[in-house]
Amino acid sequence: MMKILRDQAAFTLIELMITVAIVAILASIAMPKYQLFQAKAKTAEATNNLAAIRALEETYRAEYDAYLSCASTPTAVPVGVTAAWTGGGASDFRKLGFLPDGEVRYQYKVTTSGFNYTATAVGDVDADGVQATYTLTNAIPRPVLTTPGVF
Repeated sequence: MMKILRDQAAFTLIELMITVAIVAILASIAMPKYQLFQAKAKTAEATNNLAAIRALEETYRAEYDAYLSCASTPTAVPVGVTAAWTGGGASDFRKLGFLPDGEVRYQYKVTTSGFNYTATAVGDVDADGVQATYTLTNAIPRPVLTTPGVF
């Protein structure tokens, strides 16, 4: 004894396929924008850390009448990943008073010449093979993107 349920409302296969196609189109439009937004957010690390290094360099100069050079840290430029804050000039940065929270996406370095300094952050957050370099000097108080990398 089978009951035939013909009056029951349901979606047809065509309706479900159209819905899936619309969702796929929306996702294909949204994903590149999301990835761009995510990469831009990762660049905030470089600008924030360079601003902190600038403040600490000025504090160091006020106390010791000289800027402090710091070797590249981490030793290698991170490509698409984070790296531990070790090697290179980690001890110099510690002497300066700079210690980032956790791992970093950029390699940081400070060079000095007399009463001038240049702080740089080099990284490739989107792993496209093009490194972006942010530079900050005591003459330019805001970090500036100085290489043609997108980020």
